[in-house]
Amino acid sequence: MVIRTKVLTTVVALLTALSVTLPTAQGQANAKEIQEIARPTSGVLGAAEKYIGTPYCRGGQSPRCFDCSGFVKYVHAQKGIDLPRTSHQQYKATKKISRSEAVPGDLVFFHYRSGYVYHVGIYVGDGKVLHSPKRGQDVRISQIWTARVTFGRV
Repeated sequence: MVIRTKVLTTVVALLTALSVTLPTAQGQANAKEIQEIARPTSGVLGAAEKYIGTPYCRGGQSPRCFDCSGFVKYVHAQKGIDLPRTSHQQYKATKKISRSEAVPGDLVFFHYRSGYVYHVGIYVGDGKVLHSPKRGQDVRISQIWTARVTFGRV
């Protein structure tokens, strides 16, 4: 997997530098789209969307009910990706990326001014996150509500 990732990263960098597009069934794919398709977490967002409407419960990590990090862990496990249990542990286990580098399927970590991570969700794009918010709310897509976020890539 490491060699595949390095090769794909090199190919994407070359395609980006050359402004190359490749033909697809839907038209042309640019280098960023090719990179998204090739990422190990490709498909995580699609898997996560199936659970919209699932209730929140503290400590939940199954389709019966989820908390934020349990939701992220469960969805990634469906794609064969093992993540730690808590949002803070998940934060430590990801590669930090800038907001401009974030693509759908990356993780969004919400933190206090102190840096303490208190919430995690899956980036949808356009400043939105798919997450299990809090007691009394179901898994949903929400606008990112604060500037105190860090993006992470599995």
